[in-house]
Amino acid sequence: MGLMEKIEEIREKPEHIRRRYVWFFVGVSMVFIVMIWIFSLENWTSDRAMEPGAYDSLSDVANQFDAQRDSVQTTVDNVKNAIGQDVINKMQDGNMKDNLNK
Repeated sequence: MGLMEKIEEIREKPEHIRRRYVWFFVGVSMVFIVMIWIFSLENWTSDRAMEPGAYDSLSDVANQFDAQRDSVQTTVDNVKNAIGQDVINKMQDGNMKDNLNK
């Protein structure tokens, strides 16, 4: 019996039986995923604990974030200044046009 025949056989069963199949496979999948997660977490923590500069790299990441924050703040300030200057120029142009119309 192939996989497709088994699927067709399950499709012909009543709904409450099909739900049992679904929950069974959901449970099996969940156990499988949790096991992979636990094993990867154990490997990750043991690898990180063995690294001599594990905590230094965290401070490096924090310093990089600080530098990026400063860069973004500078960019925002430059955009604000450019918009402000543009508004001033448009107001001056508007005043000039008003003066020309008088």
